[in-house]
Amino acid sequence: LLQKTLEYSLSPAVRSQDSPAALVRIARNPFGKEVAWNFFKSKWPEYEKRYGAGGHIMSHLIPAFGGFNTQEKAAEVKSFFSGKSIPHAKRSIEQTIENIHLNHEFIKKHEKALEEWIRQWRKSQLLR
Repeated sequence: LLQKTLEYSLSPAVRSQDSPAALVRIARNPFGKEVAWNFFKSKWPEYEKRYGAGGHIMSHLIPAFGGFNTQEKAAEVKSFFSGKSIPHAKRSIEQTIENIHLNHEFIKKHEKALEEWIRQWRKSQLLR
C-alpha cells in the first residue's frame, strides 16, 4: 500500500507541488521509511527533474530520511547524495546525515534502559 501510494504520488493525477507530501509522510512512518528511501533513490531522476533545479522543495524532502539510526544508513545516505548537484539542499543533506548519527548515538546510549522499560511495561500490561 505504501509503495502504491508513492507511485501514485508521482502520477499525473497528483499535482507536482502536492507529491512531496506523500514521500515525506511515508518516510517519517517507522514502517515506511525504508520503502520511501528505496523509492526516492529509484526515482531520483524524476525527483531531480521536478524539484532539483534550485527550488526549496528538495530541502524539505531530504530531512524526511533523518529517521534512520545506523551508521551504515548514514553512510548510504551520504554516498547517495555525494556527487549530486543540488547545492541549495547541501545543508539539508548534512543535517539529515547528522540526525542519523544522533539517532544512532541515542540508541547506543539508552538501548538497555529502553529495553528494560519495555519489558516492565509489557509485564504491567499482562497483569491487567
